[in-house]
Amino acid sequence: LMNAPFAVFSKISLRRPIRPMRSAKCPFLFALRGQKSRKPFMSKGVVHISNNTTAQTSPQASRFAYTRLSRFNDCPYAYRLRYIDGNYPDESSLALELGNTLHKIKELVSLVLIQGEHPDYQSIENTFRHVGYKGPDKSSGKEEVFLSLDALALKYMDEWYAPDPDSSPSYREKLETFFRALPDEENDPEWTTIAVELPFEIPYRPGVVLYGFIDKVQQNQGGELRIVDYKSSKKVYDESKLKTPLQLFVYHLAVSALFPDCKITDYLYDFVLLGQKQHGGSKGWLKRAETKLNKLLDSIEDCKTSGEYPPKPSPLCHWCPYCATNPNVGSSFNMLCPYFSLWTPQDRKNFSVNRTYDPDLVCQAEEEVKQSMAIHAFTF
Repeated sequence: LMNAPFAVFSKISLRRPIRPMRSAKCPFLFALRGQKSRKPFMSKGVVHISNNTTAQTSPQASRFAYTRLSRFNDCPYAYRLRYIDGNYPDESSLALELGNTLHKIKELVSLVLIQGEHPDYQSIENTFRHVGYKGPDKSSGKEEVFLSLDALALKYMDEWYAPDPDSSPSYREKLETFFRALPDEENDPEWTTIAVELPFEIPYRPGVVLYGFIDKVQQNQGGELRIVDYKSSKKVYDESKLKTPLQLFVYHLAVSALFPDCKITDYLYDFVLLGQKQHGGSKGWLKRAETKLNKLLDSIEDCKTSGEYPPKPSPLCHWCPYCATNPNVGSSFNMLCPYFSLWTPQDRKNFSVNRTYDPDLVCQAEEEVKQSMAIHAFTF
């Protein structure tokens, strides 16, 4: 089962046709139904966008996935360490591995439904709970291994069984919620899934290309579209995060380009471990998000021109691969940033920083980091 294609997870044919897009041509939909390689199909050349004009993608254009934009927004210095200096750590954490596994389960269920068949939910659950799964990576196409949930519980035993300081449900309870809700997609009377892990690569403005994968696109009987993004976080978003969701705006641009004749009417965050959903966007949010994205891209360009990427120390530092308090990354990387916040889950009232940022002393700080890393390498 670990090497089984997704077809093994279907039981009987539902003989339910996929509803065609209203006045839209969707050649990639048939590729998804056949589970062909889902590499970005708009990686270069002319891209047709929703206002019936065309734009050319340039090999020299800067390419931005939402994760890259988000990293700059959280901390320009961490952005520099990764994308400018090329420090790409092999990150491993329970949140990351569990999130990837849950995304894969949801993807497999959707693929079976797109083919008009009935998912074998028990087989899916047993495989991912106790066996594990191997499948192609959505970006490279290379084989990707998903540990079983039993194996993840052993690998991250302390975190898996530790009491949650926020008194949220245990991982066992969250997974029960997740598997219990798996049939909801099939039983939805209004929305039908038409694409999963949908790749895109579109020009946004001169010198900027946006790319990525959209978790799910659905369509209702009237031909309207809904964009769905899965979240495996411990709690739902605050209202402030829902008013102008930049991630959903990037996906809005992509879906508008891929389905130019269809109207997008809903943007949904699905918190798969909590059994809760939230709708993104408020009145006028698309215009606000456009302004927000342009300001972010302008800031990235300003930092590139000046060479200065000021840090933003915050509790998020604890999960940054370049922070010394992060327990999930090798020391060769988590010694790179000297400006991290000293906040930890065990010391939540400590908002002091390891070192205050001074633009005039960046070279000195980085030289001290190099010396510390050399001493550490010699010692160990």
